Formats: sequence, structure tokens, C-alpha cells
Amino acid sequence: MECDICHTRSSEGYCVQCNRLLCAECAAVCSRCGNLMCPDHAHETRSGRILCPECLEERRERREKRKAAERAATKEGEQETADEAEEEAVVLTASAAKGLAPWKISAAAGMVALLLIVVAILRPGFRVGGLGFTAVLVLVVAAGSLFWGAVGLFYPKYYEERALSLIGIGFAFVAVVCAVLSIGHEARQALEEKASRDKGPRPQLETDAERRAYRQRMLRGEMPEPE
Repeated sequence: MECDICHTRSSEGYCVQCNRLLCAECAAVCSRCGNLMCPDHAHETRSGRILCPECLEERRERREKRKAAERAATKEGEQETADEAEEEAVVLTASAAKGLAPWKISAAAGMVALLLIVVAILRPGFRVGGLGFTAVLVLVVAAGSLFWGAVGLFYPKYYEERALSLIGIGFAFVAVVCAVLSIGHEARQALEEKASRDKGPRPQLETDAERRAYRQRMLRGEMPEPE
């Protein structure tokens, strides 16, 4: 029987798709399965392989599955990277927030202010530039303690530890009261000494009663009786 393609040579087989008779010259052989094909059903790949329609479809399915697997792996890797970045950001934020807790700063500043004014009152030798200057320094430190205490109380980020901010605020309040009282006491003593110098030499007072009476007269502005 003649070949259905060239009509000159004898056929040696037929196309697996259309059953046309094919001679050895006109037939194409599938590189994968070895079946014969007519020129209309033969497909040549970029690499030069000849495939029948069935093998070509299987080849396409394998490629699609491989691409899908690669896309899934890439997406999974990107998601893992994003999750790791998010976890790292949370850890860093938590560490920063913990290290900069306002109540700790407030408590430390309040304790420093209170300790400074107490030492200045009890130990005059440790005063920084006199009691007045020391008291002003205490007020500045206490103001910082009150500021950070207010941040810890009213800033939503630190609501979980807001009660602890009262520690520093309490220290700062006591330090401010002590500083104000010490400044007032020192000023009153200075006025008394000035008034005493203006009224002349102090008389000789031998008993406690005489000294109390003299002090009362000085406070009322009365001149002491000359001896």
C-alpha cells in the first residue's frame, strides 16, 4: 500500500492520531514513546525533540506542576521571611519599651531629688553652692521626675504599669515640699539675723526664759532695752 503523504513509496506504518499510512521517509518518530506520526501531528520542541500530541501534553502538565510547586515554595518562603521580620520587630519594640519605662526614670529621679535635699538639710557640708542653690537643683530634678511620671500615667502605651508611676511622683512631691520648706527656713533665719544686726548688740541672756522673751520681742519688732 502506498504512503498517504508522498503516494510513491510503500507504507511501513500509520499515524497514531489520524491512522494515515506512512512510509519511512514521511513518518515522524516520537522521541519519547517511539510512535509514528504524520507531519501534521508531529511537534518539535525548542531542544529539537519530536513529540507526539500525548507526550507533548504530558510534558506541559509536568512543567505546570513544577512551576506551581516553585511558586508555592517562593510564596511560603516570603511568608516565613515576613513572619520572622514581624517577630523581630515585636521583640525589638518590647525590649525598647521595657528599657525606657517612664516609671523607672521617674522613680530614679525622684529618689535622687529626695536624697539630695535630705542630705543637704542634715549635712550642711554636702550642700552644692549653699542650701538655696541645692534646693533649686532639687526642684529641677523633681520636675523631671514629675514629667516622666505623668508620661507613665497618661500615655496609653504604658497603661499596664501606670500605677508604678505613682512611686516616682510621690518621691518628687516629698522632695519639692522639703526643698520649699528649707528655702523658707533659710530665708527666715537670714531675716532674723539681719534684724538682730540692725538693732545693735544682743544683751547677755543667761536663762532660757530670758532668751525666749528676747526672741519674741525681736519678732514683734520691739527694740531691746539697753543694759
